[in-house]
Amino acid sequence: MPPIPDLEVWQAELSDVVPMAELFLRKYGIDKATQLMYTENEVWPILLDTLESYIDYENEVRLMVAMDLDTHTRVGWISVGIVPDGIHEDNYTGSELSVHANWVLRAEEASARGEDPRYLNDPRLRLSDVVENRSRADQNRYIGRSHLVINTFAAHPEGPTRQVYTELLRRAINIAQRLDWPIWAQFLARHVGPLEREGFVRVGGFRLALDSFAPRGANLGVEEYVQLVYRNPRARSIVRMEDLRHQCGNQDGRRRRGSF
Repeated sequence: MPPIPDLEVWQAELSDVVPMAELFLRKYGIDKATQLMYTENEVWPILLDTLESYIDYENEVRLMVAMDLDTHTRVGWISVGIVPDGIHEDNYTGSELSVHANWVLRAEEASARGEDPRYLNDPRLRLSDVVENRSRADQNRYIGRSHLVINTFAAHPEGPTRQVYTELLRRAINIAQRLDWPIWAQFLARHVGPLEREGFVRVGGFRLALDSFAPRGANLGVEEYVQLVYRNPRARSIVRMEDLRHQCGNQDGRRRRGSF
């Protein structure tokens, strides 16, 4: 068993984007759903673009990075979307990262061809739509009020992943407890173990036959998605949006530097 690392966690900066994308692909790149959504050449630039787009906006999303102080390497990160009043004002905050990035990529390609992205018939986009629509509908069904969303979480597979996930998820839980908001998560079944260890409870899920979104003869099989909710066991009074701004950044939504 690897030694327990000495970790430091901070709000992600632009210099963190490349290692964050690398960690993401190490974890999710082997998923058949991810491979179906992107070609190998597509996934890297759209990941970088998506992370760079949200790195400065703490009022919409918290991107937190964990570094092993002994090796001075980034060993994990988490993205937490903020959905006040249960309203998805931003396309990313209530979504899973790979699903959102796929939609953005296909929309950009359509716009470059002079097409309306809303009417695309790309099967890869249909896959994103199904996963996204189930998540949003069930966020409303199981929560229906202000909440946080785990957009993604990743750790280096060869490191002390359990300790890294525990540290990162507890940072998200701390935010939820201060705000008295629940947390929503929807991921493939193989990825939900760290969430359940930290108190997330399964509330729903669904299975998708990936061949319905793939070229004929692909034989990709079936993927199971699991939906989970974390609820604060120590209830508090409802927090105002002014409190959210105080907890999540400066008044203009730009980021504050420094570790947590």
